[in-house]
Amino acid sequence: MNPERFYVYEYLRAKDSHHGMAGTPYYVGKGSGGRAYSKSCHLAPPPREQERIVMVAEGISEDEAFSLEIALIALFGRIDLETGCLRNKTDGGDGMSGWICSDETRRKYSISRKGRKLTEEQRKKLRDANIGRVVTEETRAKLKGKIPWNKEKHISEETRQKLIGLVSWNKGISPSEETRKKISEAKKGQSLSFQVREKMKETCRAKNPNPSKSALRRRIWRDKKALACNA
Repeated sequence: MNPERFYVYEYLRAKDSHHGMAGTPYYVGKGSGGRAYSKSCHLAPPPREQERIVMVAEGISEDEAFSLEIALIALFGRIDLETGCLRNKTDGGDGMSGWICSDETRRKYSISRKGRKLTEEQRKKLRDANIGRVVTEETRAKLKGKIPWNKEKHISEETRQKLIGLVSWNKGISPSEETRKKISEAKKGQSLSFQVREKMKETCRAKNPNPSKSALRRRIWRDKKALACNA
């Protein structure tokens, strides 16, 4: 992939407003491919006329694009900070540096998400996107030592009652052949650790404290096999 595929662009105003005169930029961005023309990638919508989408620089590296984006936002200023005419919510550069999310914005976002359900097509896309996904060693190292948000949190009796009778969203859904193949490829070469196996056995024993003789024989055989593998 070409490292110098990035560009910096501006969206220009069509008419005068109290934020700026016609022809002045109302948004500055950095991207590659068709990002500058996409309606779903921006807080500020792109102009309808493509001549009002101006490429400031093209064929530059990502670092150069970040630097130029930061410089242009600093030059024109941001509306939310009352320093200029841009609708940008960040100072530019990688990530969301400088973005101040107000309590009102948080409240509106929370209200908009309540009661919202994903369609079957959206669920399928999410499943397919995560199949075969591998967590890098760097990410694993960052996650080590972090306490899960739900550790030592217990489900209240009220919540348990609400969950009773609910049908799982994926009940009755059979994965496609392509999905099965992706799962199979992702699982190849993976083996459960001795600790994980022990936890699984403890869970099974708790669910079935009085197993049959055949189940006991299978359990003894698995225990011997596990000890032989970890010897």
